[in-house]
Amino acid sequence: MLQQVETTPERVLILNQKTLQAAGLFGRVRLLIGRGEIRIVSDTSPEPEALLDKLAGWLGQEAAENYDFGLKIGGYYEAR
Repeated sequence: MLQQVETTPERVLILNQKTLQAAGLFGRVRLLIGRGEIRIVSDTSPEPEALLDKLAGWLGQEAAENYDFGLKIGGYYEAR
């Protein structure tokens, strides 16, 4: 069942934790912003480091810290 709350935010719109929990949103959330609407959904995406550690066996036995995915490498032919 949907509950409707009308408001006119002055500068900031704040949702308290009680409101988020009533919607079943615990932990991290994502905002989906479209024309005329903002949706708040549960963020179920894994942390990037955890995902890289899970894939480390496919790439070798190295941990995620051994890879420079920030592309902060030097040299003329390397990404920056």
